[in-house]
Amino acid sequence: MKLHALLIILIFFSAAAFSQDTLKTNQVIYWDAGFGVPLTGADGIQLNTSLNYQVKKNLFTLRLIEIESYKSATKPLSPYTLWPGFTNSGNMTEVDFLYGLRMVSRGHSFSLSAGLSFNDKTTNYTDDHDQKQYTESRYPGIPFEINVLWFKSSKQRYRIYNIFPVGKPRVLATVWDLNY
Repeated sequence: MKLHALLIILIFFSAAAFSQDTLKTNQVIYWDAGFGVPLTGADGIQLNTSLNYQVKKNLFTLRLIEIESYKSATKPLSPYTLWPGFTNSGNMTEVDFLYGLRMVSRGHSFSLSAGLSFNDKTTNYTDDHDQKQYTESRYPGIPFEINVLWFKSSKQRYRIYNIFPVGKPRVLATVWDLNY
């Protein structure tokens, strides 16, 4: 799995390096990260991050999604006392490479992407004889992503205590994602 991720990263950055030419193009590179509740039926936390590279209206995305699944459980401290806790019931890792289109209009950005993914899913469980078991499966997938991004179209310098300007003008953004 690590070899797949390394290969995708290498292809992504080599394509970005060889696409440089003498013509001026409107290139944008941005990174995002997030967390939330997974919609895959797993109980737990979803962490995701992506690196995006845009040339004109073409958008290339390298995305990583990790889902850690936990279930509530109790452990007996004595015959009459239980201690609450959580047990790890598995995880899922997804590495995606997506291609799509991104359009910017009046402080909004809209993008639609699809691509290829590599998935690794592990499920932990206890069998009928109270033995801990796990199953592991690897499979490809076809992910798609729809993004809407709101941002300030006018750049302003960051100011400490709204008095002292620091650095170059920046734009802050808010993202609404639909990832499947």
